Amino acid sequence: MHAPTNTPVAGKQRHEIVDIFRGFALIGVLLSNILWTTQHFALTEDQRSALPFHTGNLLVEALSLMFVEFKFYTIFSILFGLGFAIQLDRLQARGSGAAGTFARRLTVLLAIGLTHSVFIWFGDILQFYALLGFVLLLVRNRSDRFLLRAAIGIGLLVALMPALHAWLQPAVAETPDPAPSRFVVMSSGSYVEIIGLHWKFQVETYINWTLEQDGLFYWNLSVLWKFLLGYWIGRKGIFQRVKDFAPRFRRWLPWLWLVGLTGNGILAGSTFLAEFWIPAAQDYRALLWAPVELGVVALSFAYLFSIALWFRTATGRKILGTLAPVGRMALTGYLSQSALYLLLFYGVGFGLLGRLGAGPVAAIATAIFLAQMLTSALWLRRFRYGPMEWIWRCLTYGKLLTIRREASRG
Repeated sequence: MHAPTNTPVAGKQRHEIVDIFRGFALIGVLLSNILWTTQHFALTEDQRSALPFHTGNLLVEALSLMFVEFKFYTIFSILFGLGFAIQLDRLQARGSGAAGTFARRLTVLLAIGLTHSVFIWFGDILQFYALLGFVLLLVRNRSDRFLLRAAIGIGLLVALMPALHAWLQPAVAETPDPAPSRFVVMSSGSYVEIIGLHWKFQVETYINWTLEQDGLFYWNLSVLWKFLLGYWIGRKGIFQRVKDFAPRFRRWLPWLWLVGLTGNGILAGSTFLAEFWIPAAQDYRALLWAPVELGVVALSFAYLFSIALWFRTATGRKILGTLAPVGRMALTGYLSQSALYLLLFYGVGFGLLGRLGAGPVAAIATAIFLAQMLTSALWLRRFRYGPMEWIWRCLTYGKLLTIRREASRG
């Protein structure tokens, strides 16, 4: 017998529901990122107020806070931990060096993330995922109880961190709004100047970080506990065996929707009515972040459980199945979305920044995702992997993998 080979998983071995989850998460990440980039990062409040359809734009922003913001990066983080559990099981079953293979996979992802953050889009999260993925390697042999307790403990710390920070640190003086200078570079700067802006953002966020700026420590912990929770879920096989867990999903679902809508209602309402971004609050209002964090996680699981239950029906399986191809090409989809931000909104492209409010931008995001669904489905008819997934795998396994599917006979 031949020894098991160290190669990526074949298409038939995939869990379709996980690909559907990834496809669903990708539309939320697109909406969240594109609205933040084109509205809050580069425009002042006065500039946004002056855009056409102001009332409609405010409604879109409120709906985004309620149903999108923070929820979809939470889902992606949970899915990363879940994917780690699935990949580790498969590698160990084939007798491969599981830890070494996954370490190479993370190293390649880190290189992709660093390149992405400087040359394409500054808001990259792949760096977080790659670096924190090594923590999963360190705890891969720990018990399920340890993983769950660690996840809950870190999650509680994240929920209380803004309040703790407000109590322990004096209020900081307001700093000048950087949006005007960012707008100038993004709307009329050269590509070299844009790279400089991206690099400056990386330094300010990840090197000269502070908790007031929602810095490195807070967001690393926020991602880490969701990684650990996802790893625990993957070990338990909760989403790999939806049929077995469906009764529990149904029992939990009403409570998840209730808690999720309540917590995210606090997020949307307080942001608009009190005019502050909750993690940056420096007084008693920071206590509101605890129910918000709980609501974010609850609504994220409400989405996942609802999809899982609908997937068990014939109609649901058919409709949700259209998300699987874009989910299989999630890395390609994420990076191509970033390239489109640059092309559509920056001055080196079509220069739409500052001309469109949240409503039209959300419509553009929807059109982008529909195009990605179509192109992903067409691509995977001919190829085994998405372009970036293929590059990622080739570099991970140190070999040139076949990307084309075999021509069908007859």
